[in-house]
Amino acid sequence: EIFMGTTSHKTQWHYDFQENFTVQLSGSKRWKLQQGAVSSPLRGCTPHYASPEAVESQLKAAHLSSPEFQFGSPPSYKKYKNASSDNRIEEILMTPGDILYFPAGMWHQVTTVEAGVSLNISLMATNYATIACQAIQHLLLSSSSGWRETISSGSSSEEVVTKLQQLLTTLPKTIEQFVHTQGGASAILPPILCRPPSFVN
Repeated sequence: EIFMGTTSHKTQWHYDFQENFTVQLSGSKRWKLQQGAVSSPLRGCTPHYASPEAVESQLKAAHLSSPEFQFGSPPSYKKYKNASSDNRIEEILMTPGDILYFPAGMWHQVTTVEAGVSLNISLMATNYATIACQAIQHLLLSSSSGWRETISSGSSSEEVVTKLQQLLTTLPKTIEQFVHTQGGASAILPPILCRPPSFVN
């Protein structure tokens, strides 16, 4: 993303779900940063875009890891059970040539001091839950025709519950066999993630 900031423009407090690098190409910006209470966020939190749809989806995602989370600007995180006791606000001034890394979940507010241009690079990766669920779905669909059956509207609720319960009782054994005899994690992860990067001089 390219940001062209005008003098005194301010982006209100928010955090992102991506890992971010920002490069100041020209002009200058003052960044305020504060540690977030939501670890590995699935969604960002953007109080300045408080549409009903945004608020609902962001709150649902945040509550998975921090049930006490409230939508809004950075609160006092001391009331959060899993929060860091250090909630100081750090300020830095970005000038041409500066590069800043700020992780997912880091609250930040940005003010343009001198009009200029900055480049932001956002990195998004698959989380463990997603890659495991996708692998388990593939495993189940290939392991038994029962998992491939569709849920018919003509079936009674009792029949549906009974059928699903029967399938769920087979789940632990199916996963255990996969882990111990079919490669487990090594069979799920893309090969590129199993090898450290090598750099050639």
